[in-house]
Amino acid sequence: MSSVPDYKIVGQRNSTVIHLSGLPVLVEELKLRHLFDLLELVEKTSMPVNLSPDQGIEVFSASLVAALTFSVADDEAGLLNLLRDILRPQQLIKYPKTSTDRSYNEHLWTALYEELEDPEVSDLIDMVTVVVNQSAETIISLGQLDVIPEDDDSDDDAEEGLKPSFTPDVVPDFAGRDLLGGFSRAFDLFSSEYGWTDDVIQDLCISRFRQIFCAIKERKWNAEINKKEAMGWQIRTVAEFIAATTPWSEGEDGKFTNSLVEAARMTGLNKRQRKQVRESDQEAPSDQDVYIDPETGERTYLKGNNNFMDIAMFQKGMKQGTHAM
Repeated sequence: MSSVPDYKIVGQRNSTVIHLSGLPVLVEELKLRHLFDLLELVEKTSMPVNLSPDQGIEVFSASLVAALTFSVADDEAGLLNLLRDILRPQQLIKYPKTSTDRSYNEHLWTALYEELEDPEVSDLIDMVTVVVNQSAETIISLGQLDVIPEDDDSDDDAEEGLKPSFTPDVVPDFAGRDLLGGFSRAFDLFSSEYGWTDDVIQDLCISRFRQIFCAIKERKWNAEINKKEAMGWQIRTVAEFIAATTPWSEGEDGKFTNSLVEAARMTGLNKRQRKQVRESDQEAPSDQDVYIDPETGERTYLKGNNNFMDIAMFQKGMKQGTHAM
């Protein structure tokens, strides 16, 4: 679970303050385009790097810091340009109104760029360390973009239809499918959902990118579940009315039962839902669980049946021949 408040991710306001020769500087959270630049730098370094998330966040962060530090030998300009894009003076006047305010801001930017022209090794390591540590957890979490929610309490037949409608071994081998991955699929999801271009998506902070991705997936997941629940309710209702046309038997306790209606009630329910229905059947019936014929006063117990009143009246009409089949 993220330690960063939700509103800070939405507002993309997660940053850390460091000092370069006394100048307070904000290290802003990595955006996607920064991450792509960072990964390109890691690829260029001649140092063998193990960035497996399985080794833990501390080892992952240390390995990434080492790789970026060593990348100076292969692409110093690339690393410094990345830092220039991430760092900004903390004391900038947000809305400069006068020429003095603008001059002050220009002075701060000049001081920062001078520090980044030829930084001390210790300062460079400090900057890279803060950049990595601030985003390491989120970078690791990007490897979970394709995770599908699971219902551990459901049995096999209940989970059917809740999993993806395809698996890799049955998807046609479209031309270029070998180019697809977590990022390309996520970009496609954002573009199809909001109409955003790649440039807009790449300008998102990593945590915001992941947050939006999860929000879309959760909304689509809930919509699919609600759709299946509504469809299941419709099927159960029709099945119960059809089953109610068959004979009912009265038990010693005065309750009327029908095995077909009982089976219809369970149609489309998962293991947990069926258990809840059975448990409710064991409770003492309330007045709402009883249909009382207004003409004869006959009491019909149809415990746990969501459509018990309609079915009882339907059954009565069938007996009297008032419903055409």
